[in-house]
Amino acid sequence: NAFATFYNMQPYMHSKEVTPIVKGLAYTSIADLDLRKGNKTHLLAAKYIDSMQLLMQQTEPGTENKVDYFLAKALYDFSTGRTDSAKLALEQFHYFKNIRDDEIIKGHAQDLAVKYETGKKEQQIKNLAEQNSLRQLLLIVFSIASLVFLAFLIWVERQNRKIKKQEAKLNYLMKELHHRVKNNLQIVSSLLSLQSVKTEDEGAQKALQEGQYRIEAMSLIHRKLYQTDDVSGVNIKEFMTELSESLMMAYGFNHDNFSLNIRSTITHIDANTAIPLGLIANETITNAFKYAYKNIS
Repeated sequence: NAFATFYNMQPYMHSKEVTPIVKGLAYTSIADLDLRKGNKTHLLAAKYIDSMQLLMQQTEPGTENKVDYFLAKALYDFSTGRTDSAKLALEQFHYFKNIRDDEIIKGHAQDLAVKYETGKKEQQIKNLAEQNSLRQLLLIVFSIASLVFLAFLIWVERQNRKIKKQEAKLNYLMKELHHRVKNNLQIVSSLLSLQSVKTEDEGAQKALQEGQYRIEAMSLIHRKLYQTDDVSGVNIKEFMTELSESLMMAYGFNHDNFSLNIRSTITHIDANTAIPLGLIANETITNAFKYAYKNIS
């Protein structure tokens, strides 16, 4: 579009109403555009650099146009490999640039200061507006994130309450289950005890009593489970002590004269381990009371 615009301008460039400064600005602009966006030959740039050179010989296009001309010529000469010519053009560019800078400093210092301050304030206003927009965006994001996080906390709290309620209910049901199992085992133990009393055969009596002791060992586990807050396991030392004392009295040993010491490196075991362990302990302790202390007071 820019190239098309410049081509459309060409018929007007020969008008007397167009000042040399305007012509110079057009020539150097076309040359600069071709150097930046044109093809590698830069024929258009060469043409308008020559036009600018001719204009400078005929009229006074102004220092600004000279600066643009020598810069464009330096770039063109460098691009076409004419290094010496480019260096000379670059020297002229710096020469006229210094003159232009002096003119600007002397003649337009105040105007530039005003423009600078105006632009600075406009930029500050723009920056403040951008910062304000950013703060508003951050505030919105933070508010949304806070609402999401709050909703998540409320959901987590409700889930925790639901879990605690279910846990309490399950704990109650487990205690009730262990209580009923313990009662049923006590009934079985009582039935074995009654049957033992009615049985005259000594071997059968011993077998019924040993079965009763095994049932009571399991019953003791369930009693421990529903008496504690943790229905998933029992205190092994307390269980072993109570089991040993129960068997000790069942085999007729005097509790006051019998030294019972329970040593355990484990304090807590789960119910699935406690029941078989209780049965094994029952057999071991029963055998000890039956055979280890004969003829010993």
